[in-house]
Amino acid sequence: MSIAPKKRFGQHFLTSPAVVEKIIAAAELTSGDTVLEIGPGKGVLTGLLAERAGRLVAVEVDRQLARALRESFKGDPSVAVVEQDFLQADIDALLPERFTVVANLPYYITVPIVERLLERKRRIDRILVMVQKEMAARMAAQPGNGDYGSLSVFIQYHVVAEKLFDVPPGAFFPPPKVTSSVIRLTPRTPPFDPEEAPGFFDFVKRLFQTRRKMLRATLRNLGYEAIDDTGLQAGIDLTRRPETLDMQELFRLHQAFRQCGK
Repeated sequence: MSIAPKKRFGQHFLTSPAVVEKIIAAAELTSGDTVLEIGPGKGVLTGLLAERAGRLVAVEVDRQLARALRESFKGDPSVAVVEQDFLQADIDALLPERFTVVANLPYYITVPIVERLLERKRRIDRILVMVQKEMAARMAAQPGNGDYGSLSVFIQYHVVAEKLFDVPPGAFFPPPKVTSSVIRLTPRTPPFDPEEAPGFFDFVKRLFQTRRKMLRATLRNLGYEAIDDTGLQAGIDLTRRPETLDMQELFRLHQAFRQCGK
């Protein structure tokens, strides 16, 4: 398929057979699986996904690529190639059943795509995506790690995040300027009431704006009062920094300050 990559779509076509095999193996697909592939490009993953899964829906925004893929799979009724921007697609209409996601995501819209998928996590078995290495590190980071931040907390509220392996620039054409990583996101039961989540995420974002300051100073700058008493109520030492708190500790702090107000 001799179609040149387009910068406006952030296209870097995966070309390494070894990396393709590792991704397919990590996906652990069976003939009973329905798979969503976002941005199939030239279809280097698509053919193997179609072989392993029972049904494949490939969503491609590039008209030339979508046309070429549709031609390649026109004799296979289990493969549907959809020419559309994934962020605008009607996911529920395309995939009314449970599904697995396998994709090499454009770096510049990784977070919006993942957020959209997480809105439907109850119907998703697992998400296996290739993203920029630094993004994968932030998604999977644990407290105390330099990559741990509000994105880590948001992602890990919804899923168990496991970074699987790195992929060098030479595995793509054209080679990107950064290393990529494959990460697996497995939906989990929320650790607390989902109705609490929007307020909690907003609180965490504000805390991590000054992630390396002590909590006492950060909370004071955010306008909270009775800081030491409320921290004691939450069981959190306010000389700690936000980046050292795990999700349950952050949630206890959020609840305590939500109840006391400002």
